Amino acid sequence: MFRIAIQTLGCKTNHYESASLAERFSEAGFTLVPADQEAELYLLNSCTVTHEAGRKCEQQLRRYRRNFPAAKIAVMGCHSQLKDLSELADFTRGVMGRLDIVNWAIELRAELRGTEPETLAEAKLATSSLGRSSRASEYESLGILSTAHGTRAEVKIQDGCEMFCAYCAICLARGKVRSRSRAEILAEVKSLTENGVQEIVLTGIHLCSFEKDLGRDSLALAELVEELAAVPKLQRIRLGSLEPKSMSDEVLTRLAAVDKLCPHFHLSLQSGCSSTLKRMRRQYTAEEYASRVSKIRELFTRPAITTDVMVAFPEESAAEHRESMDFILENLLSRLHIFRYSPRAHTSAAKLPQLAPEIAKERSREAQDLAEFLLHKFLVRNFAAELEVLLEEIDQASWVGYSENYIRCRLSPEFTEVFQKGQIIKVRPKEILGEELIVVPSEAAEN
Repeated sequence: MFRIAIQTLGCKTNHYESASLAERFSEAGFTLVPADQEAELYLLNSCTVTHEAGRKCEQQLRRYRRNFPAAKIAVMGCHSQLKDLSELADFTRGVMGRLDIVNWAIELRAELRGTEPETLAEAKLATSSLGRSSRASEYESLGILSTAHGTRAEVKIQDGCEMFCAYCAICLARGKVRSRSRAEILAEVKSLTENGVQEIVLTGIHLCSFEKDLGRDSLALAELVEELAAVPKLQRIRLGSLEPKSMSDEVLTRLAAVDKLCPHFHLSLQSGCSSTLKRMRRQYTAEEYASRVSKIRELFTRPAITTDVMVAFPEESAAEHRESMDFILENLLSRLHIFRYSPRAHTSAAKLPQLAPEIAKERSREAQDLAEFLLHKFLVRNFAAELEVLLEEIDQASWVGYSENYIRCRLSPEFTEVFQKGQIIKVRPKEILGEELIVVPSEAAEN
């Protein structure tokens, strides 16, 4: 037995890529185990979105070496693209050539087994037949993902970003925009739904740049959603992070006509202050962002509008921070992902005067308090509504899942035996408990 443990840090795109590699390893006959168990090979998919993320990657590699000294260690992803980690790992790849890790593992296994060269060549040939490219100008296919652990699965549709925001190193790691072919995306979605997946989440490094490398604008994303909605067994489509500037009236109107699209928009904000946005090199103002929020609420029923908020960006004044917090409160955003600015090498913001750590800590705490308040307000606004929940798993003897507008719902325990995983049921809220709604089937609520 040759065991492989894969650990993923970072975004949904990273998780998708790890899942794809896991499927390739399984096809090659390897046994996959959790990252805290003993294995012959540990693979870390790294993240570099913040300084802390990069530090955690290196810390984890050292932990592997300390806890499992006989094992081999491989690393891939954004952090290993920007930093040489060869002293911490036996095999390194960045964001290209990742299937080489599978072939390397095949070689390691062959050494242990004393496999004949011809057999080894056949195994490696099967892995390399996916048609991936080592050219940075082309999308690297990791093959079709056909299985997922639950009823929801991420589907990657593009790679790369050319926005060059002042604070971001991801565009440096990921490179130019490369789009996945629609044929492969459609094939993957069909394969996933044949294996029980009900909901897909379209993901990428810069989702709205899908087919930008082919000369298209963001209408290409709307067209793709329309095509995927025609897949018979697919019940839901959810979108990953979106750029406000790309969500034009025409794009939003097209999306609103797709019944399977969930009314959940992760509309990247970063700051609610236009002067801060300008220093960040974001390509919109706070007013333009607010207009997109207004249009979404005009076209969709009870939409969730979630976002990322950065605090303590270089030179951000107390008044600018206050303006950002007031803007977020005024627009009643649903969920906030709060993170402190972190200087990244080779970005323009790293050269600006930095704020004191204690200021960043205090602004982060204030933003987190606002996030908790806004989430509760969002739950209250949905308390009298009928929601549709996709039942995903049993947790503490109750079915849990998410509504179409991204509310975590927990079905009352007395209904646990009545329903099955993968069902979409209509429910009515019964109680607000922390970040969840306790719900009952609509028929039960009416009775």
